[in-house]
Amino acid sequence: MNILITSEFTSQIQIVSDDAYIVGMTSSEIVVGSAPIIQVK
Repeated sequence: MNILITSEFTSQIQIVSDDAYIVGMTSSEIVVGSAPIIQVK
């Protein structure tokens, strides 16, 4: 499964740490993936 996260979505996330990441979870709260979030300045 692939998920495309658009810039419209990520631009609304306030990044408060240099180690921020986003996590994909199922409805059973099982982690299925994660990726770092990098804020472009």
